[in-house]
Amino acid sequence: MTFTQNYIHGWGYAYGASWSLAVEEHFYFGLTLMLWLVIKYKKIKLEKISNKQFSINSFETLVVFIMFLSILLRLVFNLLFPEKYDEVRLFTTTQFRIDSLLMGVLISYFYYFRLKDLATMFNKYKCKLLVVSILGIVWTPFIDPVPSIFVKTIGFTILYISFGIILVFFLMQKDINQLLNKFLTPTLVNSVSRIGFCSYSIYIIHSFVIKICYLIIKNHQIFSIVTNKYSFFLLASTLSILIGMFMTYKIEKYFLKLRNVYYPSRV
Repeated sequence: MTFTQNYIHGWGYAYGASWSLAVEEHFYFGLTLMLWLVIKYKKIKLEKISNKQFSINSFETLVVFIMFLSILLRLVFNLLFPEKYDEVRLFTTTQFRIDSLLMGVLISYFYYFRLKDLATMFNKYKCKLLVVSILGIVWTPFIDPVPSIFVKTIGFTILYISFGIILVFFLMQKDINQLLNKFLTPTLVNSVSRIGFCSYSIYIIHSFVIKICYLIIKNHQIFSIVTNKYSFFLLASTLSILIGMFMTYKIEKYFLKLRNVYYPSRV
């Protein structure tokens, strides 16, 4: 209830996926407090920049500094003081993961306040950036992330940079829908998009679904057909997607409507 499970239990008590919820709660409360303080005391300004020459302002400097600090802490604790945390806590605790979320903040800031600069950079280096992003992701199926020092230091950095590039590509490529439909067919694109829209609920529920499937199969030999790891993966994935979609469209949307009634957006 206090969202401290990632520090106390590593993966979280009774429910593995809850460690990332804790990181996100710390991040959103921390970001809100940081923005309130710096704006209240006029340390930074959140405004559109019209400079002809590219420059880095105080807000961007602050975000990049915190991201650098997070990378530095990962390097120090993984390489010099690994005994201070076990390998799970080096993976789950907030100070080691917060830079991934700040990457999204930085992209959002550029999109809303420095769109012209973002577009210029994207158009100039688009192909090279896409190659970098692909190279930064292809290694992921081959390394177990938890015990890997590489993953828990610069690996996380490579990943959020790579996925950040892909996000910018989707934001800035004007004909992205047409390109996707052309190469993948509209039916496939729409199906994957629906899963993507529900991806957070799918993530939240997937470890629970896996556990339930395992218990059912273990206790009922009639389900022995899915003891094969590939068929088990297919079963658990399908159920996770279906339940996650139900959660998104029926539960999450309901509470978002309630929120909008009592707390309408001021943007």
